[in-house]
Amino acid sequence: MSEIVVDSKTSLILALIKMARIDDQVNHFEQMNITMLTNSLGVDHSMISLLKNDLDNFEITPPETYEEKVEYFWRILTMMKMDMYAHDKEIQLCLELGISLGLPKHEVEALTNYMKEHVNKFIKLETFEEKLVELKNTPGFEPEKSFMTRLFDWLF
Repeated sequence: MSEIVVDSKTSLILALIKMARIDDQVNHFEQMNITMLTNSLGVDHSMISLLKNDLDNFEITPPETYEEKVEYFWRILTMMKMDMYAHDKEIQLCLELGISLGLPKHEVEALTNYMKEHVNKFIKLETFEEKLVELKNTPGFEPEKSFMTRLFDWLF
């Protein structure tokens, strides 16, 4: 079967369902979070019902802006922590989803580790964004760009 393409809001809900199921235990808080977010984003419940049983055949549709991608990733990482335990499968899925959003790998890894280290604490989006700014301002955090990459950046 070919991959199903959905809008970014539906994609987020499907990614959260996948995250909730990855450890084989969907708890009440995870289900409640998915339902409330589905309602608040105006995502079609019938579409989710159709797609939720075929989660391996949908393609992540990232939002357009970097800020929206960071929020999307924050929601995924928050779902990972909802049961106050970061299962290895959840961590791996977070890394994969973050990279598929188009976020830089070093940011995805650092933010996943940050949320894993604070698994028992709710991290607000604003705090998450502040942590990202702090990381970006840390000398040596950004990987060194090759000459070709710098040239490409300069040309375009």
